Amino acid sequence: MDKKEYLYYVISLVKSNYAKREIEKELSSHIDDRIDYYTDAGYDQEYATAHAIEMMGNPIDVAISMEKLYNNTLWVILSILSMLFYVAGLIYAIINPVDFGIINMVDFVELSTLPCVISVLIFFAGALAFWFAKKSKSSILLTVFGVLGIAAPIISPYAQIPFGYQAISLFTDFPVAIITNQPFFEGEVFWHLDDLFESGLSLGITYALIILSVLVSLMCVVMGIVSLVYAKELRGGITSVKFEKRVNKFAVLVLVLSLFTLTVTASEIAYDVIYYGKINAEFDASLDSNYEDALYEFEQLNIPMTKDDVKSLAKKKGVSEFELEDIDTIGSVNLFSNDAYQIIISDDYEDGIFECKRFVASYDNDITKEQNNALKKLKKGDSIDKLFAVVGYREFSDYSESVDVVNGDKIVNICVSYKDESFSIMFKNDKLVDTSFFEEEELY
Repeated sequence: MDKKEYLYYVISLVKSNYAKREIEKELSSHIDDRIDYYTDAGYDQEYATAHAIEMMGNPIDVAISMEKLYNNTLWVILSILSMLFYVAGLIYAIINPVDFGIINMVDFVELSTLPCVISVLIFFAGALAFWFAKKSKSSILLTVFGVLGIAAPIISPYAQIPFGYQAISLFTDFPVAIITNQPFFEGEVFWHLDDLFESGLSLGITYALIILSVLVSLMCVVMGIVSLVYAKELRGGITSVKFEKRVNKFAVLVLVLSLFTLTVTASEIAYDVIYYGKINAEFDASLDSNYEDALYEFEQLNIPMTKDDVKSLAKKKGVSEFELEDIDTIGSVNLFSNDAYQIIISDDYEDGIFECKRFVASYDNDITKEQNNALKKLKKGDSIDKLFAVVGYREFSDYSESVDVVNGDKIVNICVSYKDESFSIMFKNDKLVDTSFFEEEELY
């Protein structure tokens, strides 16, 4: 059996086309090395070839062991799964374009946590798909990913831009870009900065950082191009060692960048969850005492009051000189505040008489679905007792009680929220006179 016959016999027992190619190259190299060894030792070519093939072993055993060594099934499966995740991310971005519309010509858009995380995951999935496709050496998978990588910015232009912002922020400490609702190249563009929030950046530097972020996000296109070139090389049957090394270096670079960005993003989110979770837990634990203190102050406040009486009371409660000026300038002053509530007294008629006191929640506190349904059943003429049967002070985002200094009527205005709905209800002399229900977006 000569070399050609031996290789043909072994390769015929191998199922994977990729493995056939690689095994044939490796076995051919080993046989040639053995032939050279024997010929150098003084044997003729025919003997050297026969002995080299004999030393290679039984073709069936060699085929089984070599196919196990070159089995790329795992890489193929991982590559396909990564590509599916990559495509799923792009589809999500297509369905929810506003979330990813960082550069948006119409709406005011802020880079929020969810699209940022999804964008980082999309890029990470792409980097994994590229890596696994490269490891599998499947020209088909490399071609498919190449097309996906190049088409991604066209399919969903903004899907990977948040990744670019996040990657750049790792090195610049500029976490989020916001663009106003004016046209992009006419509107004022600024970055949120930890230490320069008020002054912002110059327009030129901001545009440079945005462009750099976009270029980083376009690495998916570069991955796509490299994948197509690599696939073409594999189909040709010959790939140079130099080219293989360059592809490996690029794949490692992209994978490390995406993994590092993902790790930092995850750690930032974990820190926020732990930190704000602790803050919220402490806040929730203090709600009862905050509520009781605020309600006591509210109930002790007798209206109407003259401006001089308000000033005297404000000084007793330790209101700052700066806030005392509000009594004269805007006809309103905050007499009490804690972590959850504020008590404000105001001169709504601008006649020097402070006839309105407000009990204001300084945190989001939605009512329940049942309370929401009960409120909608209230009708004009209903007693205020029906309101308090449904909700209490602590559930009002804003409760104001005033006295009509002209007619002596008692006016109560309350505002509550349920999800994206807000309710404004007015009582006069403890009887409901007006109810307004509106979506939150209608406020703007």
